[in-house]
Amino acid sequence: MSWTYRRITVAEMKSWLEWLDRLISRPVPFLLPERVGGRIFTHQFGPLEGGSQTDAAKYEYFDAGAMRFHKSPFMKRLTDLVERLGSLTEIPYVFADEHQATFLSYNGISITRKDESLGIDPDPFKVRQALIQPSNQPQTELEWLLVPSSAQRWLTEVALEEPRSLFKKDVPIQEAIRQLFEKYDCYTMRSWLTSRVFPPMTKPLTFPQIAWLRRSTDQVERLTRHSQKSSSVRRYRMTGQVKKLPNGTASSAWLQISRSLRYIPNNESSGGSSQLPLAMEQKIKSEVKKNHSVTLIRENKSTSQSPSSMTVVTNNDSCKEYAAVLCTLPFGCLSAMDLTGCSIMTENYSQWSSIRELKYTPAIKIGMRFKSPWWEERLGIIGGQSFSDLPLRRIAYPSYPKGHSKSNCLIASYCLLTDSLRLSSLVENPKTGTASATLIRLVMRDLAIIHNLDVKDIEEYYDDNGENCFVWDWNQDPFTMGGFAFYGPTQFFHQHQAMMQPAANGKLFFSGEALSSAHGWVVGALESAWNCVSTFLQSHQLKDEDGKLLHDKFLQQWPDLSNILGLKDEFVKLSFGSEKDIDRTAPDVSKCVMS
Repeated sequence: MSWTYRRITVAEMKSWLEWLDRLISRPVPFLLPERVGGRIFTHQFGPLEGGSQTDAAKYEYFDAGAMRFHKSPFMKRLTDLVERLGSLTEIPYVFADEHQATFLSYNGISITRKDESLGIDPDPFKVRQALIQPSNQPQTELEWLLVPSSAQRWLTEVALEEPRSLFKKDVPIQEAIRQLFEKYDCYTMRSWLTSRVFPPMTKPLTFPQIAWLRRSTDQVERLTRHSQKSSSVRRYRMTGQVKKLPNGTASSAWLQISRSLRYIPNNESSGGSSQLPLAMEQKIKSEVKKNHSVTLIRENKSTSQSPSSMTVVTNNDSCKEYAAVLCTLPFGCLSAMDLTGCSIMTENYSQWSSIRELKYTPAIKIGMRFKSPWWEERLGIIGGQSFSDLPLRRIAYPSYPKGHSKSNCLIASYCLLTDSLRLSSLVENPKTGTASATLIRLVMRDLAIIHNLDVKDIEEYYDDNGENCFVWDWNQDPFTMGGFAFYGPTQFFHQHQAMMQPAANGKLFFSGEALSSAHGWVVGALESAWNCVSTFLQSHQLKDEDGKLLHDKFLQQWPDLSNILGLKDEFVKLSFGSEKDIDRTAPDVSKCVMS
């Protein structure tokens, strides 16, 4: 059996490869780049010129990809995996600085979170005249719009209250989710905000008001283009406010991954999300074929001399046959593969349409290493994020290692959508992550403006030797062709439904974060991988040497966590159908061997 994948979040099948390796003939994972992990990608800065490696150097890294996960019941599959691997641990990720020393910077005005919370200025960014007066609405109706934190609360507690209330009612969760699809999946957040009159207003929001919401509220920046249903699902899964959860509300804590101290050799990085796939790779007995790009997957019909099979061709013209293929490619990369021999385009156009049409969010991150953490030394910032309408948009400060002095590496920018595409034009070499001199000057300028400092104040902490800035543009990464799945209105129900079905008469299976209800999250990749392996074992009714179903053994080692949570993943159930709908027309592959 072959796992065909390029660079993809958590190399999604790896946690199950070790288990399958013991039960059926050895699976073969294909991986194009040299590194594992895909959209889990930690960049470790090299040793400083002329300097020696110290303990501090172990923390000179930043996550260019996935960097945090929420401590909630829905993350259980990920937290269980971290525990199983043994060499990893979870450490706190400071999402919001407790001292409120981070900044909000809009319209050329920068204030700290603390200043905003004190409410000294009810219009801190001077937008009242532009947003309220032209609308002919009473000022009291829109006072909440002037301050980003109150606008964020209004979005969550007022604008999204109607769909979120479905999960608070005393109705079965299946019915709540079904109503969510039927009533709200047709909206974008923008159309939702303009289609209703929300309290305390007497008129719908105007275009300039929504534009300000997008600029000042990080969530709305994405959600105005996202489906309204996906916005509600995100809130439902991440906030834990559904009273049906057996353990009460989910914790608001955020976590990140690190190696346990006893597993850190000298001069090696201590943490970063990449430690997860690296630890997983060490557990796999099968050889991972790196630098192999799968260019073609073709179904071979059965003949009187041979059973049906799948042909896999790689970029070095290697051609081999396998009994089945489990594919975790992002759809952009999948569309570049030759699938004409899989009957997808002719017999299952809905799958081909899904592969072609699903959008992946443009995303870019800029990491910079400074001589010391000036944001901590000069401003008292420890963890958390600053937000701005300048090109950098979002800055994330390190909250590792434990103790007072934190890493000297800063995520100077984390951008999505249009902001990401604009910054990408200033990347000198997207293959090596090299920033142009123009981009570095822009970063320095914006950092100074956002933090109310002079540019020279920041430049004195930075050694511009070409080794201290790393920028990764996921849209220009040929192995992902985008950041993460970004469903628009009605897309999730139809495209998810199509791709959950195996192709090539039950021999080609699809997986990935896009095919889960938690798309955009590592746990979504794990959810999808679990469903993919489970479906594969069910559809082929594989048995061990004693005649016992492998699917039963699989569930013993990797249980259906929805039962533990007291909650079925109805997004999968609604899209895939019941167990009786699983395609069982494929030939028996109980001896799933490679030719």
